[in-house]
Amino acid sequence: ALMPAGVYHTALRAGATEWPAPRVVSASIYARLMTASQVRLAGAADEAGNVNLAWYDPREARMLIARSPDGGQTWQEARAVPVPEAAYPLLAAPARGEVLALWRASVGGMGLALYQQSSHDGGSTWDPPQRVLPDLAAPGQETALIEVSQGRLLLVAGLGTYALTVSEWTAAGAEPGAGAGWSEPLSVALAVQGSEASGVASLEVLRLWANADYLAVVGQGQDGEVWALRRPYGDVAWQRGEAASWSTPAGALQ
Repeated sequence: ALMPAGVYHTALRAGATEWPAPRVVSASIYARLMTASQVRLAGAADEAGNVNLAWYDPREARMLIARSPDGGQTWQEARAVPVPEAAYPLLAAPARGEVLALWRASVGGMGLALYQQSSHDGGSTWDPPQRVLPDLAAPGQETALIEVSQGRLLLVAGLGTYALTVSEWTAAGAEPGAGAGWSEPLSVALAVQGSEASGVASLEVLRLWANADYLAVVGQGQDGEVWALRRPYGDVAWQRGEAASWSTPAGALQ
């Protein structure tokens, strides 16, 4: 039988070699008319089996979120996010039973409006939405939420452009002596010494990756060369909100 149109979920378990059949999260006859760029699907799962999926319904112009308490076997009915202007979802599960949601809305120019909600029971109930990082600004629309380590996240805005804006979120008690919540945003814009003919080149199409040990940025110079730079994660002073300096580029990838 044909599966109804809608949002589906499947998961590849540890040790499995084949994907199981997807299960419907939310069925809608209108879903077949929507594209991935319109739906903007985001998800997060923790070790306890809590799975949360959020997506944008362009027909009704609202953000929806659904939860599974058993690893995607069953799904609770999707409900509307209480931020009417939200258009882009970001989800993360920084710890067991903890879910952090950021609902992003564009406010014109390079401004980004971010509303945060937290859940302490795997997504069953949520704190009221709060505006966070009111001074955050970045070119472009692409934003990512990276899980660096237990209780630590990075928000990266401006991906794919010439300038990134980065902020670190830490859970209460994640690091002795460190404050919880969001750091002041850092701006990352890089220039490298290119070929003899091109001289100093500003990097564009920037991408950022991070883990508990390093931050790494990849960008393309104006001459087409691709550069990779990294620095130890612990060297970044997030609380000061100053633009971080980066190591000498390791080399160009032709």
